[in-house]
Amino acid sequence: MHIKPEFSQLFFCRRSAILMQDNTEWKDCGMAKFRKGVWIELIGVDNEQPDYGVQSWLERMDTLPDLVSILLFSTELLHSHNGLEHDFLLGDLQCSYFGRPFNEERRRQNWTAFQLRGLVAELKKHGIRVMPSFFDMRVSAESAKMLSAQKKEQEWLDLHPEVCGISNEGEIRSCICIWKHLSDGTLYEDFFLNRLLAFLKDYGFTGFHGCDGFGHPRDALCTSDFSDDMVNQFSQWLNESVPELEIPKRAEWILKYRREAWIRFHAQRHTQFWRKTAGALADAGFECWLNTCWTRDPHEALFRYGVDYRQLAACGITGFIAEASAAVLEMEGWNYTEASTVEKCQAMLLRLKAMIPDAEIGLLGCIKDGMEQYNALRHCPMLMRSEAYTLSNLFCRQRRCAEAVMECLGDGITAAEWHTVDRIRALAFSGTVDHLSCAHVVWSDAAFDREFSAYANSRPEERFASSHVLLYELIHAGAILPSILPAADIENGMTLVLFNPAFFPADELTALRNKAGFLIEIGLTPEGNCLIRCVSCGKIISVAELPETAVENTAEVSSWMRPLPEKRIPSGSFDSIAELLNQKTSPVLADSKKKDLRMWSFFTAEKTMRLILRNERSTYLDPRIRVRIPVQSVKALTEDPSRPIVLKKQGDETVFSARIPPKGTILLEISCS
Repeated sequence: MHIKPEFSQLFFCRRSAILMQDNTEWKDCGMAKFRKGVWIELIGVDNEQPDYGVQSWLERMDTLPDLVSILLFSTELLHSHNGLEHDFLLGDLQCSYFGRPFNEERRRQNWTAFQLRGLVAELKKHGIRVMPSFFDMRVSAESAKMLSAQKKEQEWLDLHPEVCGISNEGEIRSCICIWKHLSDGTLYEDFFLNRLLAFLKDYGFTGFHGCDGFGHPRDALCTSDFSDDMVNQFSQWLNESVPELEIPKRAEWILKYRREAWIRFHAQRHTQFWRKTAGALADAGFECWLNTCWTRDPHEALFRYGVDYRQLAACGITGFIAEASAAVLEMEGWNYTEASTVEKCQAMLLRLKAMIPDAEIGLLGCIKDGMEQYNALRHCPMLMRSEAYTLSNLFCRQRRCAEAVMECLGDGITAAEWHTVDRIRALAFSGTVDHLSCAHVVWSDAAFDREFSAYANSRPEERFASSHVLLYELIHAGAILPSILPAADIENGMTLVLFNPAFFPADELTALRNKAGFLIEIGLTPEGNCLIRCVSCGKIISVAELPETAVENTAEVSSWMRPLPEKRIPSGSFDSIAELLNQKTSPVLADSKKKDLRMWSFFTAEKTMRLILRNERSTYLDPRIRVRIPVQSVKALTEDPSRPIVLKKQGDETVFSARIPPKGTILLEISCS
């Protein structure tokens, strides 16, 4: 598999994960030297040690990071930066996330500016690239006090509330709107860039990590920012006056009559911010990494937040860190659909990579966070494994959609726990992909744009099911869909699935129908119907109506955790088409009664077949697996199943059973004859 050299340099790990334990099963599975970053707070290291505790922290790991992002949380350190001629205390809000007072190992320490600079230098001695990261939040004294933290009486944001967002109700928000002007007329982005360049240089950082509020907005476009500043910018961009109304009525008018324009304007402003910032950083020799938007797929990221990944990828961004924290979403109860969070993140990641196929993408591995009080590593280890094994084995152009991981957060993790985490990641990224035997989802830039415009201009009660929703619903029905391809990469004879064909250009749709050996079209058709249509070698061979449910609630949705108001597909509507797809393409099938089984496979350059089996339910699953190619042996690469796998011949097939833990995933290696 071809890996771009610049990405290898960013994340190349120097210690083989194969050395991490003596268990024969683990040693023989061909584990990858995966590329690893760690996001950590200052509370995770120790300023009482000569090297700030860096050596002892790294010694806990089997796989060393090549990238570390230090979460300094508050922007105050950046906003007030004026050189490093003299040392000073950073403040509680810089020394831990939201100034939290303790973690598993120590109480929050008082760090100084010179110590932070020293920490950066120590990490760099180990060949680690180091970036700062900040959240966009304006913290009140009362909020800080809740966590036994103190803040300065007058921070920069207290003196410049004009750059904070204004809600659709006219209330000032506690977060920055990065596109606004300072009171003297300076764009915040120009002030930010000026301070950032000096800050990175003075502390010795190698780049910048844009996360919450910077890589993407914190507030949805339906709720913020409707201030005079932003609406005047919008009017100039639109070359049209917005009616002079009070903010709530102004917001209502824009969302009702100019919604798509409002979204496109914000995409342009966001792109302008990062074209300017990433360009200047690159010119100065710094990297620039951005988090993706609140676990949302490209359609939702653009519709809700005005984030257009294609535009950002063209700005000189070094790479993206995909927020795909399926385990945490499930643990927190932030799922309001029948499809699981890992199924939705699977669809999101496929679509993200297809939209920016040449961009480098790493996963945000949300394993624990003391401030947010989740801990997938300790509280739901099976969910964590399922997220890791699933999202590391999705493909675009027969290359993994994500090729690295940023562990979040990296403090208070024991050597034994790092051993487990590194072992899971190494196995998740192992196996060089040779070829896939499955149906491929089709991605079209033109179809995306046309679908988005139609969606954005539809009234809430008329919004159709988006391609993203149709994809995760089909995955939820059991369809084996680990691969996505841009329309230009489709080869003759492939089995394909495309969604909402109404939005594909006529010539592109005709070409796909003629190229495909078998094609399934799902959703809105050019004729205005909602159908499932099967096409074989250019000819339509079957058509079935796809039922839709009415939009339940047409109210604006401000939280990214809640589904967008749109029509839905009733449960069970995709069961038969999922079974048909699997029968036509997969070399491995399972008992059709096992509705909670998700499975897919790929053939490796090592002349084996990797099989991933995931259990969606909260009890053990013992599926009966049928392999439709000659098999010599099957062995587990994961710790489960814990007994040898017994093979039986049944006609031309090889049959076996394998126990999968509750909410867990197992990886099997099949040696083919």
